[in-house]
Amino acid sequence: DLSNSELNGTIAQQISELTALKT
Repeated sequence: DLSNSELNGTIAQQISELTALKT
């Protein structure tokens, strides 16, 4: 599903940002 892919992409970006902040 396109919506599912978009959600996964958004979540991935959020995780990347959180990881960057933790580092």
